[in-house]
Amino acid sequence: MKKAVLIYTLFSTLALGLAPAAQSEGIQEVELLQGWRDTSGDVIAALSIKLDHNWKTYWRAPGDAGFPPLFDFSQSKNVAAIDVIWPSPEQIGNSGFETLGYTKQLVLPIRVTPANDAPVTLELSANIGVCKDICVPYDFVVSQPLRPKNKRDPRIIAALANAPYAPKDFNLDEISCDFQKVKDGISVTAKARVPSQGGWEWFVIEYTSPDAWVDMAKPMRHGDILSTSAIIKNTSNAPVLMQRKKLRLSIIGPSRTIEQIGCS
Repeated sequence: MKKAVLIYTLFSTLALGLAPAAQSEGIQEVELLQGWRDTSGDVIAALSIKLDHNWKTYWRAPGDAGFPPLFDFSQSKNVAAIDVIWPSPEQIGNSGFETLGYTKQLVLPIRVTPANDAPVTLELSANIGVCKDICVPYDFVVSQPLRPKNKRDPRIIAALANAPYAPKDFNLDEISCDFQKVKDGISVTAKARVPSQGGWEWFVIEYTSPDAWVDMAKPMRHGDILSTSAIIKNTSNAPVLMQRKKLRLSIIGPSRTIEQIGCS
């Protein structure tokens, strides 16, 4: 966090059943939205976070000036897999302190794969940052049985419409990567042939490992070629054992996000 003053007062809340989490500075309401069951048998639910005027919260990899959220679904019941679907974020801030996040309301779709035919309870323990002139860490727990409805919630539908696209959805080639071993870890250089959306753009490299730290460079554009680089480090200073399938690459602009899992 480079600019905002961080207040280390943690607000712990608990929401059971259909009750929303208690309010905190910057937050009006936190609740789980009931969804529907799709043709695969998965349940599509969502987390809703309503923010006060001029407050913001962050995307999963918001940049150096942001506050990355931490989610823990481990206390959920009868759940085989969970996929959190992040809608395309906004760029917030200026003067070198830009971040990726959301204002007004974040509806975060959650795809839940049941372990069997028994009832499913979704429980989320989370730590997020909400910011205005200051940033406030906010801890909350929401838990409720999932009861899929026949009618689809329009709030979840709207969030899914803003979900990331794959390169093939725009007839684009896959993002390519070059890997080099360096002193502090593994250097990754990613390139994509993708037209500019106009205005700001981010090219984000993530590595899904709890022991990994990604040190990102700013993206560079030359015509239709967008490139970026990052060094992936191990927080314990142990050697990094690169698994390409754990890479997530996101190209984010004002109108959409293009996302690719894995890179060759």
